[in-house]
Amino acid sequence: MKDRIVNCDIQEDTVGKLEMRFTIVQNPLFAPQGPNVVKDIALRMTETEYKMFYYFETERVLADDVVKLLPVGDPHRGGVQIETLGMVEFDRPLKKTDKVQLMTGK
Repeated sequence: MKDRIVNCDIQEDTVGKLEMRFTIVQNPLFAPQGPNVVKDIALRMTETEYKMFYYFETERVLADDVVKLLPVGDPHRGGVQIETLGMVEFDRPLKKTDKVQLMTGK
């Protein structure tokens, strides 16, 4: 199976609220797509780490190889609705000028 690549850019919007932008670059199920902008984000902080929770709904366009496997009249040939609930953990940088180097999530 090919590697899956989904780029994620985390930034502040115009009013200083966090948002995440996901762009599908390489995926065996879905065609390249994006960005999907996620604004439903909650951030929890401890002394040593952050936990960030996010949720979004969107429609994904299926990759051509997947569409070929579906019957001609299948309503999902045009795409499928998905819901994503995710959690990402990362260490708090030691100084305000430090950047996060590693994030893990589910």
